[in-house]
Amino acid sequence: MARGEGGGRWHYVLLGVIAILGGLASGIPALRSTTMFFVVVISWAALSGLVELLAGIRNRRAGDPTGRDMVTVGIATLLLAVAVLVVPQTYSLVYTIEEAGSFTLTGIILAVGMFGAYAAIVAVYLAIAGFSPRRRTPAQVEAPEAADQGGPA
Repeated sequence: MARGEGGGRWHYVLLGVIAILGGLASGIPALRSTTMFFVVVISWAALSGLVELLAGIRNRRAGDPTGRDMVTVGIATLLLAVAVLVVPQTYSLVYTIEEAGSFTLTGIILAVGMFGAYAAIVAVYLAIAGFSPRRRTPAQVEAPEAADQGGPA
């Protein structure tokens, strides 16, 4: 099934709704806390990763070449949820660097760092995927003139 046919974009709408709900929840000033950060990131990553993974598997079965990228991003997002889930919110490590002073490494610092690393990795991965040449489908190989003109194969 092509992306434009029969509800082929359901996952994009669902991912948008999940992101908007996460943004709305995290935008309430009275709820901003370390606990809320963990709750929002874990729930957003788990739901988004699951939707992305399921849509990617479905697209791969339908022969859509973007399915592979969707599966990869879905797995990475689910790994983010697990990584943030295993970080204790109350984690605190005080350490000293000579000539620099004492510092404290906390659970929120680790979680924000993991989220930033995830965002950087996925951004680079998707940029590479976006600028890579598309593979030709079997229909385009059989009728290259129709595929080049955008007409039906």
